[in-house]
Amino acid sequence: MTLAEGDGVYARVTRIRGQQARIEAASVWFQEELLADLERIDGYCDAMLLVDHEHGETLAISFWETPEAMRASEHDAERLRAEAATVNEGAVTSVERFEVVVEASSLRSPH
Repeated sequence: MTLAEGDGVYARVTRIRGQQARIEAASVWFQEELLADLERIDGYCDAMLLVDHEHGETLAISFWETPEAMRASEHDAERLRAEAATVNEGAVTSVERFEVVVEASSLRSPH
């Protein structure tokens, strides 16, 4: 679905390169701790974690109602990125911000 201008959702994408052996621990931390922290932040919509097991790399994507909400969450996001890098025994290699203009997902629907 193409979203109308102003109806968009906003995404922050954080890339962390860490240790392959820490991917499982990082995934558990994301699900059990990070999501709870994000849910307490105004304007938070959703999040997902993508992992590259072979290279020890993760992409954490958080979705926000407005660009203002995403900007307002930056202080918390900085703290959470540092914690994620520690859990991964790695480093944040990039942080990027986007507007979501097309959305089509059946991830949660039965196939």
